Amino acid sequence: FACCSLLLAEPVRAESYEWKLMNGNVALNDPIILHITKTNEKVVLMKPQLIGVGGGGAVFAFDDAQKLLKVSWEGSSKSVQRECSTLKLMEKHKIEASEHCLGEYSYSNDNNKSR
Repeated sequence: FACCSLLLAEPVRAESYEWKLMNGNVALNDPIILHITKTNEKVVLMKPQLIGVGGGGAVFAFDDAQKLLKVSWEGSSKSVQRECSTLKLMEKHKIEASEHCLGEYSYSNDNNKSR
């Protein structure tokens, strides 16, 4: 996505958590530090908590409860890209009370998953 891709900002000492789920395993570091290129903002996500699992992926909340991270299953990354594009279009048209997609990038623990 040209408007706001996410990149890992910097290496940090992190703990690693792993969830064994019905469609595969998900491993996340704590903290996850992201750089949002659109706004040049650094986002630190801490204390991942699994909040839902479905056919498209797993969704995690973090300690501030303001940001979610979706890890998609193999084969559903195109769906995540379409979902993110739709959310960005809604934001562009100033539709309120909807979630926002800050960006999308590869899941570092598995080339077949994306976040």
